[in-house]
Amino acid sequence: MSRLKILITGGATIEPIDTVRFVTNFSSGKTASFIANRLNHFAEITYLHGKYSQRGEEGLEQVEYKDFSDLYDKMEKLISSQKFDYCIHAAAISDFSVDKVYVGDAIHDGLRKISSDDELKILFKQNPKIIKQIKIWDPNIKLFGFKLTSNFNEMEEELAIRKVLSSADYCLHNRLEEISGTSHEFTLYNKKQKKVFSGHSKESIATSIGSIVKENL
Repeated sequence: MSRLKILITGGATIEPIDTVRFVTNFSSGKTASFIANRLNHFAEITYLHGKYSQRGEEGLEQVEYKDFSDLYDKMEKLISSQKFDYCIHAAAISDFSVDKVYVGDAIHDGLRKISSDDELKILFKQNPKIIKQIKIWDPNIKLFGFKLTSNFNEMEEELAIRKVLSSADYCLHNRLEEISGTSHEFTLYNKKQKKVFSGHSKESIATSIGSIVKENL
């Protein structure tokens, strides 16, 4: 019996300002690496991780990405060229990339470190949503999307989850306020926005996703 092929993304994009500075978020990739390690026991995993994010265990196929464009290109190439059964898209992707950096009135060329004495202005451009592209690259792939909210009311959370499910088969939702060093609250929804699992840890996240994936073994 052949093993399922699963693409897992994790960690954060880094959007460069100059040769040493960049814009990013606090995602460590720990949840994604935990999922990859757990599912590696029964599936063929490709783990696409951020440059400074948590790596997976030895034996995993691991691919590093840097900024949004790099992640986009690598996901498109992998999904279009390989027959993945699932994509677990947990990467924390920047909604914006650096378009232009002004040092005074001049546009910075990006080839050197900007002096701390300089006045700096950054113009950002909006990035397209990768989650909307995944089923265009492969209409048959089963997709888990992730949604982190912060200080949303109930209606805002429902809309955010529904937006993910417009592209994905499952949405794993968690709240920033409920994540700590000892707890990682989450709820997993199916395509009909019905709660199918909930829990309090990265271990529970991996177990919940694994139980769904194993149904196709």
